[in-house]
Amino acid sequence: MKVVFKKEDLAYATSVVHHLVLPQSPLPILGNILVRASGKTATFIASDMESCVKCEVAAETATKGETTIPAATFAEIVRELPDASITISLEDKLVKISCGTNNYSLTTMPTEDFPRWPDVEPLLSFEMPQKTFKQVINKTLFAVPQKDPRRVLLGVFMDIKDKVLKCVATDGKKLGFIQVELERCEGGTTASAIMPQKILSELQKSLRDEGTLRITLGQRQIAFDLHNVLYVSNKIEGTYPNYEMVIPKDFVHQITLTKEVFIQGIRRAAIISEEKNNSILIKFRPNEALISAMTFDIGSFEGSVPVSYDGSGFDIAFNYKYLLDVLRVIDTKEAIMKVKSPSAPVIFNETNGQNALYLVMPIKLADLETRNTEE
Repeated sequence: MKVVFKKEDLAYATSVVHHLVLPQSPLPILGNILVRASGKTATFIASDMESCVKCEVAAETATKGETTIPAATFAEIVRELPDASITISLEDKLVKISCGTNNYSLTTMPTEDFPRWPDVEPLLSFEMPQKTFKQVINKTLFAVPQKDPRRVLLGVFMDIKDKVLKCVATDGKKLGFIQVELERCEGGTTASAIMPQKILSELQKSLRDEGTLRITLGQRQIAFDLHNVLYVSNKIEGTYPNYEMVIPKDFVHQITLTKEVFIQGIRRAAIISEEKNNSILIKFRPNEALISAMTFDIGSFEGSVPVSYDGSGFDIAFNYKYLLDVLRVIDTKEAIMKVKSPSAPVIFNETNGQNALYLVMPIKLADLETRNTEE
């Protein structure tokens, strides 16, 4: 195998695939990427056994073939080489990388040891703008827990019925939901999948504001095709919880708040918030939110921010981290906060009419008072 790349193409391919590699895998081959060259293109492939990514870039192939290359070392080499043509060749079971006067020789591993992923046989597939699906990921992925014994929560649930896509994620304390209408679906009208957090995080880096994305749901796998980049992942098996049951349908209080101003008020209180539960107390009064926090051995904070509210006063407590997680994914300058009671889940909506909502579980005021008494 011998193939020549422009540095920008090679840098793009390595940046897409090498993050999926498992450097500490019990299978040494998973620390490598597979490079396959033929004609005017080369394909770079990485896998962690649960998912894989393929990236195709332009190349000039002198001798077609394939080889494996240590992923982390290769990515660092490409990053440091000068901006010139880079030649990769396979000679005497060594991968040769040459650029001007710079020459590397890397050990390789047998290509037959590299895992091969079959094509996903579609149950349902559809296309949508990359920009739109990037928003879907942004508005749900923040609510996926990093660890949870309930494996079904370690991803974003996608549900498609009658050309309507619904995506939701929750860790039990916060929730993100978005609904998008699809132009058409192929192969079926109903399908669902729990998409793993890792593959969505990688996909998020590749999505652009232009172009389309094709999503294919198979029996056990899901594929995301960006034309020159393909992500394939096993679904998370299991039944996702009935998230609709925890979303209140009616509310007593509705507040319109300026997002950045409200965030600033929360961050001021967070400095004094006790570390165990990160609790802050918010007292809503007409056109004002009084925010306070207290830690027994540090001190206390009281401050206020303006809000648009003309109802009766009420108090509510939150873990400020969950509150900030939600507010940071809201795109609009203002947000609408809907409260049924100080102990019921609180809903946040954007003001642009988008079919998205965010939920935060408050801290029960009785629990907060007990903690303060104990301290």
